[in-house]
Amino acid sequence: MQFIYSSISTAYRHRPRAYRDRPLPTRRGTCICGRIFAASTLFLWTPTDTPPEMLRVLPRRSQRLCVLQTIRHSSSSSTSFPPLFKLQNASIYPLGSGPPSPPIFSPFSWTLHDTPTEAWALVGRPTSTLTSLFQQHNYRVLPPGSISHPFLSALHPTDRYGRARPTDFPSDVIRRVAFNTRLGGAGGGFVDYSARYGAMREGDRRTLREELVEANEGVGEGEVVGLAKELGLERQLDVPLVGLSNGQTRRARIGKALASGAEVLVLEEPFTGLDPPARAHLSALLGRLHASRAPRILLVLRPTDALPEWITHVLAIGDDGVVRLGRKGEVELPRPKSVAAEDDVLAGEVKKGEGKVAGKELVRMDGVNISYKGREVLKDIHWTVRAGERWHLQGYNGSGKTTLLSLLLGDHPLSYTQPLHLFSLPRSRHATPLLQLRIGHTSPELFASFPRTSTLSAFDAVATGLHNIFCYRALPSSSPAPAYIRHLFARIAPDIDPSSSFAGLAPGHQSAVLLMRALVRRPEILVLDEPFAGMEREGVRRARRFLREDVGEEQAVVFVSHWEEEVPWRRDEGRVLRLEGGRVERIE
Repeated sequence: MQFIYSSISTAYRHRPRAYRDRPLPTRRGTCICGRIFAASTLFLWTPTDTPPEMLRVLPRRSQRLCVLQTIRHSSSSSTSFPPLFKLQNASIYPLGSGPPSPPIFSPFSWTLHDTPTEAWALVGRPTSTLTSLFQQHNYRVLPPGSISHPFLSALHPTDRYGRARPTDFPSDVIRRVAFNTRLGGAGGGFVDYSARYGAMREGDRRTLREELVEANEGVGEGEVVGLAKELGLERQLDVPLVGLSNGQTRRARIGKALASGAEVLVLEEPFTGLDPPARAHLSALLGRLHASRAPRILLVLRPTDALPEWITHVLAIGDDGVVRLGRKGEVELPRPKSVAAEDDVLAGEVKKGEGKVAGKELVRMDGVNISYKGREVLKDIHWTVRAGERWHLQGYNGSGKTTLLSLLLGDHPLSYTQPLHLFSLPRSRHATPLLQLRIGHTSPELFASFPRTSTLSAFDAVATGLHNIFCYRALPSSSPAPAYIRHLFARIAPDIDPSSSFAGLAPGHQSAVLLMRALVRRPEILVLDEPFAGMEREGVRRARRFLREDVGEEQAVVFVSHWEEEVPWRRDEGRVLRLEGGRVERIE
């Protein structure tokens, strides 16, 4: 026999139907098998094959009482709860399609058991099909009846916050967090991400606290504060959503999904854009949440992502559409040599810029200092960028990278007052719209803010970069731009139909389109902040090759990524600026 302490709300909703008319316990302490425990702490006792990081004290959960559940442990994966999801020799087709057309995947079976000792990660392509299928969306599964969600029959009519469930349809209890939608966004229009640095429109003042409380009716203030504390966002509760950093926004999305009362969270690439400490913290938190089954966690990862220690099983999708699944370590992952390793063929080539004198000065910072309410964000920054240079800007989340780039881009209002020269002139001598026509830019903030209207095609989205606008503008018939845009699609994203709706593209394809948008004007400076987010390895390979081979020697590039292997050039071909706590830790 093995014992699991879990929250009373979880146990109550999963109790046998014969006991569903029995009232909840109301005492602060309960004695079971001679063991006394209080409501302030939740302990997890699991079978002996549970990963070590699960064997820890779980955080307090909103003053909910604890009960002791007894689970018979066997060597099999079965539990006392119905499975979350089952596919039985299923063939998956696009909606409206079927035989004789080939299925998206070869027929396969998969059972996702509802137990904290079984944690799954989906790796490979196209995993978005399976995550949509998990919510029973947009796909046809044959034969009929080969897909099911057995755990729905065991759910209590109320969620863990005591709120009534509208229905038991999969999409009502399974929440997919894809990080390609905006927090607090209204419609598909453009959101001014630069408002975080200055005056904000009324619609941009919505805070994280308001987002978590108002978007999830029935969740109390205390529960929101506790949730924010677990996610490391307690100090950001009253910060406007547009003022959150990339990493904070990702954690906030997870918090919003948790507050929704979802039973299952499907998280697509939750670690992209996070530095190693932040990835470790988030991974440990997700492991604890899955262990408590409040909610269960299903991860969707890139082939190059490291599997968290608490993951026990893997479903791997190969480029050939063949699905392989089983215990971690027993399944061959679609994990090629790194995207950087494939470029070892360059070893015999002449290094770009070797033996050449650095070009003209494009950026010069002579002792830049930025502080907010007495808190130093940037301290005494000295940095010069010249034409033809390739920079890798490094630093953990919160080190000042985003603020530094906002100065370079002219978005930050304090850029006018700093010892900052752009293109050999003081910042104050540049009109911002004209300045930004000389700089190509993509970033997580731009990704989240870019309009996603049904009328804007992928081709049109790239073309907005010609004038640094965020809406459709017709191009003159004599313009050479359309031919170059088609060239960009052919080199970087041949699998994207330029006429398709930008809003309907997968997140990785949207990243590729915004990268092409930054390139289309052939700007003097390229600022690429996490440009490959969500892209599959083949897309990353094509984009890296283009940046290495087609970006001109007169152009400067500032590249930001927490993944060393994503940098397009070899270490000895570029330069490094590393920030730590707002100061220059290293420059080489």
